[in-house]
Amino acid sequence: LRNQSVKKQTKTSIKKLKELIDEGKKNEAKKSLPHVLSLIDKTVVKGVWHKNKAARIKSRLTKRLS
Repeated sequence: LRNQSVKKQTKTSIKKLKELIDEGKKNEAKKSLPHVLSLIDKTVVKGVWHKNKAARIKSRLTKRLS
């Protein structure tokens, strides 16, 4: 159950960031990016996601933003 809550929080924040990028609100997206990347790192530390999965997601998000 704890893993589910961590995973859900992380996935929700990623989804919101993607929505900001798609809407063209890049300034807001750039402000929220560090928070999302931090959540992804915490998900790895807690053992919910593998580090390679996190690296892949972080890479795709930053690529999508730039």
